[in-house]
Amino acid sequence: KFDVALAKAMIINCEKWRKEFGVHDIIKYVFLNFFEKEEVDKYYPQFYHKMGKDGHPIYIEQFRKLDFRALYVWTTQDHLLKHLLWINDKFITSHLPACSTAVGHPVETSCTILDLKDVSLSNFYHVKDYIMAASSIGQNH
Repeated sequence: KFDVALAKAMIINCEKWRKEFGVHDIIKYVFLNFFEKEEVDKYYPQFYHKMGKDGHPIYIEQFRKLDFRALYVWTTQDHLLKHLLWINDKFITSHLPACSTAVGHPVETSCTILDLKDVSLSNFYHVKDYIMAASSIGQNH
């Protein structure tokens, strides 16, 4: 059942968080200043790959290729989370409208594949911490 009061509270909380966290400024900053993107992509492959049969964009994160030691030479977890906000904004403003146009009906969600095959035990806790922080943003805001 759709709860209007709960949905309204969720939207208000999200907008409050976006303002307090400075999401608009972060999105502009990351777009203009994510100079380490090439290195980040080398050590942490993440990308969109086509659409599913219902038109949902497919987003893949290859944690098995993630090398935190090399990655954190170039960036920080905080900057990665800011980059994630930029990716999500691009998803909402570019990917969803393009997919909707391609399939002829509204597309509002994506399919995310977290490739955890062969993630080493030493990397597991770093991966888990990052996934928890990233999913918290995605679920709550």
